[in-house]
Amino acid sequence: MLLQVISNLLSLNVSWFVDLSLGNLFYLFAFIAVMHIFMNGKGVLKGFVVLCLMIWFWMDFAAVSGATLFVGGLLAFYYISKMALLIFAESTPKLKQKLIIVSELQFIGAFVLYNLYFV
Repeated sequence: MLLQVISNLLSLNVSWFVDLSLGNLFYLFAFIAVMHIFMNGKGVLKGFVVLCLMIWFWMDFAAVSGATLFVGGLLAFYYISKMALLIFAESTPKLKQKLIIVSELQFIGAFVLYNLYFV
């Protein structure tokens, strides 16, 4: 999807973007609402663009690599391990200041472990 967006952006295919927007109105407004909540109303458009680009990137990555990304087993493993790791990180003074980095490393670790051992 990201490659389609890039190719249509480079060819200035406005009708494709209109069709994409009108075909996904729920996601358009849901992602904007989520970014408004997360960003406290500041930089909502920038956050929306980054969120969409990351979702499209992960969808393309999963399709190209054959890795499973949006499945129930991965999400269950991800959230259970996230709760355990973040509770540990919050109780450790040095890790408490770096919760975002710990969370990102936990996602990468859960993704790799799930695709190596559970698929």
